[in-house]
Amino acid sequence: DTNALSWLRAPAQTDMAMFYTLTEYYIRGSGSNPILDGLWEAQIKLDEVSAALEVVGPDCQSSEAVQNLTRTVNATQVPLRIANDLWSADHVYPYYRAAVHEDACKTLISGVGWLVACQLLIGLCCLPALTGMVDKFFTRWVRWHNGPARQGLVEVGRSSWS
Repeated sequence: DTNALSWLRAPAQTDMAMFYTLTEYYIRGSGSNPILDGLWEAQIKLDEVSAALEVVGPDCQSSEAVQNLTRTVNATQVPLRIANDLWSADHVYPYYRAAVHEDACKTLISGVGWLVACQLLIGLCCLPALTGMVDKFFTRWVRWHNGPARQGLVEVGRSSWS
């Protein structure tokens, strides 16, 4: 967790500052979440509008407009609650734990181990064997290329022993 935060650390005046603040909020559980703060401010404003509509609504001559506005304000309450739940630390941290702690720390380490083992096997066993086979092939090929059959001294298909 400390490594992830130190890797993401950015000066306060850059665009990454909000990203770092979010990361610190979700990893350490400290600080504030700018997204949740924005959702909270929107919720407060909607509550103020709703309260104002309740006060002003009976005095308005056009009750249909007030009802439409009240329905609209009430319709935004559910998406705000859903977004608040989705951005909460209780919802996001399990994904971080699964991605970083379980996948990166366990799967990545074992994957690198297998990669090193395969590289050693190939580098120490297979490549020397391949070098030997290539040397043997080219030795035979040069001998055949420079041999009497290739130069037309012996008929191809006839054995020199007959």
